[in-house]
Amino acid sequence: RKAIDKHYLLNILQLYATSFYYMGVSTFLINTCVQAALLFVGTYFIRHGILSPEILLAFMLYQGQLQGETMNLFNSYTSFITCAGAGDK
Repeated sequence: RKAIDKHYLLNILQLYATSFYYMGVSTFLINTCVQAALLFVGTYFIRHGILSPEILLAFMLYQGQLQGETMNLFNSYTSFITCAGAGDK
């Protein structure tokens, strides 16, 4: 019975950690903060003639694609570690 309770508690903790990761890191930090920073810096560069709007748009589109693939890579690694842990039981 103790082993089952410990396993249940670990699953609940994993659920909290995963939800914090997707809510805080994946959604807020990466999507919102990075895009806001790019817009802020890009606007500054455009106003001072360092960058054209077309280049900023192209960079933001490229960054979005690269970010999506990077997140897929991290999610695959997380799934791999989870499966490896389940295999040790």
